[in-house]
Amino acid sequence: MNVAVRLFARAREIAGLDRLEFRNLRAPCDVQDLLVEIGRAHGAALYAEVSAIGVRVAVNQELVDLEARLADGDEIAFLPPVTGG
Repeated sequence: MNVAVRLFARAREIAGLDRLEFRNLRAPCDVQDLLVEIGRAHGAALYAEVSAIGVRVAVNQELVDLEARLADGDEIAFLPPVTGG
């Protein structure tokens, strides 16, 4: 299974990219499984950023929880909390 991950704000800075591609993920796979793969492939700092409290997850532009199942070709976005002032 292949998926694309969009990164924003600090996560993008840590990764040095705004998009990650994951190829050949085992199926079935949910968002929590993908987080583990992100940590494996890109390190603890990025894992901590995308799994932090307040980060929302969208699959194909719809907000989901960590148990949401992924399908081949999905685009997953990790959305940081909005700050204001």
